[in-house]
Amino acid sequence: ASAAVAVAGAVAGRADDPTWYREVTAVPPVRLVLDPALDAYFPRHWAAAVEVGDRPARLVVVAPGDHEAPLSDAEVRAKAARLLPAPRPLLDRVLAVAAEPDVATLREELCRVAG
Repeated sequence: ASAAVAVAGAVAGRADDPTWYREVTAVPPVRLVLDPALDAYFPRHWAAAVEVGDRPARLVVVAPGDHEAPLSDAEVRAKAARLLPAPRPLLDRVLAVAAEPDVATLREELCRVAG
């Protein structure tokens, strides 16, 4: 899960409950569709059939952000800003979390901003 999803779960008081994110209502709603044909892609790809709103399901074999279709730094920053409206310096710290000396403090700051 992305850092923004993990922080949102913590803000919701459900950090220990990984099912909480499925309850988030997307506009338009996004649904995964059961499709036995997806098995042919496994294990090389974890393909999915996805419906967005009223549009017919579409096959996603390589999702944006996958190691075969990585997001650019600008795309990662844009996604982080959409998911967690926080000041740019705070988002920069999230995106460079491996270099963060105190992740607990970063999490507290993110919870204050998100909550």
